[in-house]
Parts: sequence; structure tokens; C-alpha cells
Amino acid sequence: MDKNRERESNYQEEEIDLYELYLILKRRWKLLVLIPSVLTLIAVIYAYVIAEPKYEAYSLYPLNEIYKSERGETSYISKGKSLKPISFYEFYENITKMIESTLKQLAPPELAKGISVSQKGMFLKLGYLHGNLGETKKALSKLDKLINKVVKDFTVEPYKEEIEEQIKALSSSIKKLEIEIEKKEKEIEDLENSEKTQLNQKILKLKSSKKALLQRIDELEKERTLLSKKLEEMKASLRDVETKIKDLAQKQNKDLALVELYKERNRLKEELLETERAMLSKKAMIKEIKTQLNVLDYRLKKEIPAESKKLENSIDKIKLSVELLNLEKDLLSNKLNSFKNLIENERVIEPVVFAKSSEKPVKPKRELIVAVSFVSSLILAVFIILFIEWFNSAKRRHLEA
Repeated sequence: MDKNRERESNYQEEEIDLYELYLILKRRWKLLVLIPSVLTLIAVIYAYVIAEPKYEAYSLYPLNEIYKSERGETSYISKGKSLKPISFYEFYENITKMIESTLKQLAPPELAKGISVSQKGMFLKLGYLHGNLGETKKALSKLDKLINKVVKDFTVEPYKEEIEEQIKALSSSIKKLEIEIEKKEKEIEDLENSEKTQLNQKILKLKSSKKALLQRIDELEKERTLLSKKLEEMKASLRDVETKIKDLAQKQNKDLALVELYKERNRLKEELLETERAMLSKKAMIKEIKTQLNVLDYRLKKEIPAESKKLENSIDKIKLSVELLNLEKDLLSNKLNSFKNLIENERVIEPVVFAKSSEKPVKPKRELIVAVSFVSSLILAVFIILFIEWFNSAKRRHLEA
């Protein structure tokens, strides 16, 4: 019990009391205001007074069409003299690094520091940073002339043989896909012509059988009705014979007539039994035919639709595979066209199409610096206040002990 109380006491001591924290911050409010104010003021002075503003001007050079279609995908274009497959994205990244390195080597030392070359979407971006906007524009104009000379050296000539091999491979793959697509379309046509025809014939046969059975039921019902009427007539005749027998049995010397009546009665009874058997037979036949009708209805309503659906699913599956093959064919065709364009064009980077300079400094980002500084200094102030409180509390406990 004492251990539990001790644990609860320790837990309560370790638990953070938000109200107590509020009181600590309230008591040290001057420190909480002073630290963020000083640090934020320093950040403002740095961002707006000390830090040199940097202006940017940049030009965009379109990358070859092959980059747009092959970005991020692997193609078997050789990297230097090796046959290691690389992606066109990596291919252009390497070219970007080489262009940046070449420009920095060829450009005057005062320009080399501010040069940056990167990929921006489907463009090669040539950027230049400087503290003076006018100087930035002039430097970019010089660099544009320089880069136009540099990019002429970057052609697909070293990779022409490998690209032609790729064109042959793609053409062969497209041809195989076309044969496969034609085969699948023939398979769909066969299914629609043969299987569907067989299914329709099966449906017609089942419907014809059903019609014949219904006609047979009608005939049996008519026969049964006739037998029923005959049975009633025979029962009436039998009753008449029974009445005559009773009447003659009361008179004397009528043995011959009585014998004849007994014979007639026996004959009627036999015919009656035969008629009843015939009626039962007709009833059984009707029941059996109705059972056959139920089977036919089940096949027409359940089996045939299931077979039809199965056939449709098979056709849809083949059609889907045809669509996928066509999609693959289109992708390969796009690649093939891209390779052909690359061979015909030879240039991997096109002439400049867009140039822009920033009227406002792009560096430093003043608002961001001030905002980050304020938030960071506020957190730091809270930490320092809590540390001071902990230190004072620890010091008091040590003196009391």
C-alpha cells in the first residue's frame, strides 16, 4: 500500500502542470519578451541591412523531344564506350553537369562564381546570380552566347550506332505486337462467329423442345378430359346394371337375364379399371413432362445466361489484352519516333526560347529569415526560462538538504 502511494506521489511530481508552467512564464515575462525581441531584431538587421541582395536572370533551352518521351525510363543508349543501359533522364543530367563545368571553365573568373545550370521541367535552365540587376542581365547575355557555342558540341553522334540498333529492336517489337494483336482479333472474331452461333442454336433448340413439350401436355390434358368423361359414363352404366341386378334378384326364373347382367357388370368394372389406369398414366406423363419443362426453364434462365456471360467475359478478356497490346504498341511507336527524331535532329539541346530577369532580389529571403528567427528565439526563450527555474529549484533543494 505504501509503495502504491509512493508511486502516485512520484507520478504527481513528474506530471507537467500547465497552470504552473503558465505562472513560471508569467513571472519571467520580461525574459520571454527580451530574448525573441533581441534575436528577431538581429535577424531583421541582417536580412534588410547586412545581407547583400542577389538578383537572378536565367534563360531556358528546350531539351530534345526524346527527353520528353523517355524521362525516367531506361533505354539502351551507351554511356561513353560502355554498353551499360542508362535512362535519358540520367543522360541529360550528365550533360547538364558537363555544360555547367564547361561554362565555368570558359567564362571569365568574375562570372564563373554566379553560374548555375539545372533542369527545369523540359528545359535546361542557365541561371546567373549577382548583387546588381544590370550586371546580372549583361552577364547572362554573355553566357547565352557562350552556351550556344558549347551546346553545339553535345550531339547524338557518339551514340548513333546504339540508337540505330534500338530503332531496329523497336521496329521488330512493334511488328511482333501487330502479329499478336491480329491473332487476338481473329480469336475474338472466331468466338463471336462460332461460339455465339452455337449458343444461339442451343437456345433455339431448347425453346423448340419446350414448345413441343407444352403441346404434348395440351394433348394429354385433352385425352385425360375425354377419359374422365368416359369414366363418368361408365360409372353411370355400372350403376344402372347394379340396379337391374337388384330388381331381377327379387324375381324368380330370371337366371339367364341375371347372368347376362353379371357379365355386363364385370365388363364395365374391367373397363372402368382400365380407364382409371389410363388416366393415372396420363397424369404421370404430364407430371414427367412438367419436370422436363422445369429443367428446360432452368437451363434457359440459368445455364444459358451463365454460358453467355462466360463467353462475354472471355471475349472481354481478349479485348482487354488487345487494348493493352495496342497501348504497348503506341508506347513503343512513340519511342521509335523519338529515336528517329533524335537521329534526324542530332542536337540534344535546342536554341534559347525564353529569358527572364527578376526585378526583385531572390536572395536573401527576408520574410522567411525573420519568421524563422522569431519562432526559434521564442522556443529558445521558453527553454532558457525553464532551465533557470530548474536550476534555482535544484539549488534550493541542495541548500535545504
